[in-house]
Amino acid sequence: MLQRCRPAGRLFCLALTIAAAACSVVTSARSNAFAATPENGASSAAAKPVAEPTPRAASPTPQSGPALTSVIDTVYAADGTPAAGMLVITWPAFTTASGTAVAPGELDVTLGTGGALNVQLMPNVGATPANTYYSVVYQLQPNEVRTEYWVVPTTSPVTLSQVRTTPGSGTAAQPVSMQYVNTQLALKANDDAVVHLANTETITGTKSFTTPPNVPTPVGEGDVANKSYVDNAIGTVGAGNFFPAPMAAVY
Repeated sequence: MLQRCRPAGRLFCLALTIAAAACSVVTSARSNAFAATPENGASSAAAKPVAEPTPRAASPTPQSGPALTSVIDTVYAADGTPAAGMLVITWPAFTTASGTAVAPGELDVTLGTGGALNVQLMPNVGATPANTYYSVVYQLQPNEVRTEYWVVPTTSPVTLSQVRTTPGSGTAAQPVSMQYVNTQLALKANDDAVVHLANTETITGTKSFTTPPNVPTPVGEGDVANKSYVDNAIGTVGAGNFFPAPMAAVY
């Protein structure tokens, strides 16, 4: 005898089987989606390869600047003690002997402990224009100000005595110091102490000539007679022995 409830039970089992298969498909899809998320490093790297960084080009090596000359020395005040203060160094535009163009400028240098000086400058010896100088103003204590001029060589280091110079042999536009002007004037004689080419003058003292002087034909009684005048004057004098007139008594 057949039971009426058996077909219903079979349908129920079929429904459970289909539901279990559907759950299995959903679970597999979720697992694949989780594997593709960025949080999973291994799966993300496999899904989307990362581009390697492009190597950067090497930076050019910076060129070294022109060689400078170091001026190293100790500055003293007028009383012989180590100076304190600053040096104001200025220069015009020039081109070094090696062809480096230098713009005009100014440099303030503060003296170190004990009057120590250490400054680096472009060499201006042999520069263009000719006779280019560094103008150096010493501003020392107490209220001591003086100016000097430098010609810096290519050898380094150098001392103050090796760079100090007196301008004056350069172009007319080059300024000179009062010391240079006074030194040059001291070599000149006063106008009233020299013999001039014209005008009447009186000369005192004994004068010696290494070469006989040339003088014109004498006119006045006090004029110097030249050799030609003397030769002509005695050319008509008779030769032989004679007595001047009136004849003196002969014994």
